[in-house]
Amino acid sequence: MVTFADVSSRNFTEVVHPNDTHGFTLELPFDDPVVLQQFSRKDSTLHYSLDINYTLTVLPENEPFFHLASIEALFTDVSPPAFTAECSESGISFKLDRRPVDSLWVISVGSDPLTGELAERHGYVMTNDSKTLLLHAPLFSQGYEYTNVTLKGFLGTFEILVRDHETQEIQSSSVKTCPFTRTEFIMCSPDGWMTVVTNVSLGAPRGESVKVSLADKRCGPKETDGTRVLFSLQVNSCGSTVKFGLGHVTYHNKILKHKLVNRNESVTERVGVQCTYQLAHLHRLFTRHRFEADSEGIGDIIHRTLPKPEPNPTISPRAPPTTTAVTQQPTRTPAPSESTVR
Repeated sequence: MVTFADVSSRNFTEVVHPNDTHGFTLELPFDDPVVLQQFSRKDSTLHYSLDINYTLTVLPENEPFFHLASIEALFTDVSPPAFTAECSESGISFKLDRRPVDSLWVISVGSDPLTGELAERHGYVMTNDSKTLLLHAPLFSQGYEYTNVTLKGFLGTFEILVRDHETQEIQSSSVKTCPFTRTEFIMCSPDGWMTVVTNVSLGAPRGESVKVSLADKRCGPKETDGTRVLFSLQVNSCGSTVKFGLGHVTYHNKILKHKLVNRNESVTERVGVQCTYQLAHLHRLFTRHRFEADSEGIGDIIHRTLPKPEPNPTISPRAPPTTTAVTQQPTRTPAPSESTVR
């Protein structure tokens, strides 16, 4: 026996008719536990049923009277949920208008079900109720794929998967690709590629020349526009260093600005770039095998301007040099003291 008054999602009201008779109206959602649900994959139909047992008391004998009724609802051409999506400067937003049949599927990002915990962990902004699901995926959050990366911009793609609730097989997907522009960014892909765009002024006074490279001087930029540079490299190449931390590994490199004056070369600016990956997500590190991870790494760009080197003093002789005979005394090497570093 179900007591409707104790459940807020159920509505049970009395209806009085003009002929002094009355009836009752029962309202409850399709996902109520008392509603039976059966889905036919063969016919793509969803069948709901509700059994109600009416118990009446006949006066004046006070004898009970029972009447069993079954209510059914049938949904045909049932299809997986489909999102609408739109682009914004900050990322991509998805919207789903909820239907009673949506509980047949699991919505996921990659292999992970889309839950409040997952949204908080990846930095998504999500609101979810019985009517609407709204998801905003900020740019550079986990789940994006990037293509056509240039100094002018790039394309970012985000995909939401719809899986069968029982088999976890992918039934459909909602994919949105949007153009983005950023003056500075770094991308750390799951296959071990670091792509970075940063500000490094390439202008130089007359008589000076400037070039930019990575830690390995043989690795130059893929593209430049006079104020910015684009580098794309495997995280373990071009002089990168590897540092292991507690539960993660970091690949670090640096963008160096070289100034050449009168054949003298000096580094005047250094930009540190690095990608950090969780060790739990890595299948292979760079040894003899290719790099492979479950998710993107976290990138950082660290700017550092080096002080200008002091010019070497030049002494001009005021008189012609003379040669003086000097008798050299024998010298001995002093014994090292405690502060001597060998």
